[in-house]
Amino acid sequence: FSFQLPITQNPAFLFPVFCVFCPRNIMTFIQRFWNMSCYGWLSNIHIMDVSMPINIVWEDDEKSILRMSYSGKWTLKEFDQSIQEALALYRSVSHDIDLIIDTRSNQTNMLNTISSLARMESEVLPNHRSVTVIGVNPMLRAAAGIGSRIAPRLNKNLSFAATIEEAHAHILQMRARRSANLPIICE
Repeated sequence: FSFQLPITQNPAFLFPVFCVFCPRNIMTFIQRFWNMSCYGWLSNIHIMDVSMPINIVWEDDEKSILRMSYSGKWTLKEFDQSIQEALALYRSVSHDIDLIIDTRSNQTNMLNTISSLARMESEVLPNHRSVTVIGVNPMLRAAAGIGSRIAPRLNKNLSFAATIEEAHAHILQMRARRSANLPIICE
């Protein structure tokens, strides 16, 4: 959540600091309480839900698996920003990285990202090892074939999984095959 509070109309400009750390239900109570009181200047507070639509985290302590989770609706600008954040994380380590893309809670058409594939292909770093996509619908799975032709280095060792556990199992299997010098099999 966030709020809009013009400092010029509010002498207690430190109040927003308190608001940032309050859960939504407490903020709603405070907003209603203060609006009914003599401190009517607090009626300028607007609580909005601004959860991050694209979340990027390391899956393990070794920083060898990076997960990008897409949830809700997001824009191509937010997508491009998330790619830049992921590239910065790739650059922060020298070893190979496996990427998990979780689309199970996504509400945006992932086909919109095809326009960014050529640029993303030119930015692929040498420590990019594989991509495992979770929660792919049949149409997006078919489009992945097109993406593999447009961006072969980006989609290197592309595979699909239904759950995060399945994605981790696939990555472990792929690593074992690589260390045994066996061919990598992607589904």
